[in-house]
Amino acid sequence: MSKTLCVILAVFGTSGLVMADFTDDFQAALKLYNEGKNTEACESFTGIAKSAPNTSSKADSLYYAAMSAGKIKEFKKAEELIAQIPRESTKKLCRMNLMLAQNKPLAVIDTFKDEDLTTWSDFHIFDALMTRGWAYRLLKQYAEALKDFKKAEEFALTPDKKAQILNLTGGTWQEAGDDEQALAAWRRMEDIPYMKGRGIINDAIFNAARILTKQQKYDEALKEIGKIEVSATGHTRPLMVMAEIYTAQGKKAEAIAKYNEALKGAPENMKPNIQSAIEKLNVK
Repeated sequence: MSKTLCVILAVFGTSGLVMADFTDDFQAALKLYNEGKNTEACESFTGIAKSAPNTSSKADSLYYAAMSAGKIKEFKKAEELIAQIPRESTKKLCRMNLMLAQNKPLAVIDTFKDEDLTTWSDFHIFDALMTRGWAYRLLKQYAEALKDFKKAEEFALTPDKKAQILNLTGGTWQEAGDDEQALAAWRRMEDIPYMKGRGIINDAIFNAARILTKQQKYDEALKEIGKIEVSATGHTRPLMVMAEIYTAQGKKAEAIAKYNEALKGAPENMKPNIQSAIEKLNVK
């Protein structure tokens, strides 16, 4: 036995080693989950839950095991795993997600509409509010959805979560028919620190530009697209949206030029749509 290991055992006992092993196994299982290898992730999380060093670790392992099972539509197995989760708020959040995985947004609302989600474990509040808000949005109950999203924003403690909830907010306002509120949400996304150039922020810029185009504010829409650094993101999508703006403006030659420019470096899966747009403009 090495001197270092002897010191660890003397100071912490074996519990430190058990926790270290569990953490390594958990991270390996989480990697499978994030890669979409849900069958393997479910098996891994189910296995490590049995040897979890504490209640919290067991709850987290069973949560991901159940979520993985739900993603591969093994709903009965997911229910069995959820029943074993020792932390109540984790169990409830998992049930919410399982209902949505089965396309049962009404079940989410019927079960959780009167629940004060802000009393749940701190690390679940954001996800719970976002999930219930999404269920309301699926049911076209936009006012209730926006209420949950607004509350969730208070618990969005990272730039990524802030962008995620504002993205849902903007989309909900747009579905509800309020382009001005949607535009405000998209533009708030653009101001989130450390997020410039991310895909979700560029999508917000595209959405804002399309709303401005719809409002016939063409110069403002083109200025919006100019916020995207093409060298960092690739040029295809910005050029396509610029072409859409010129098309709406009636500037056929400029639109075709932008589509042709986009076509040069476009991924193969995007080329047919670009070519189709060019052909439509050519026959007009």
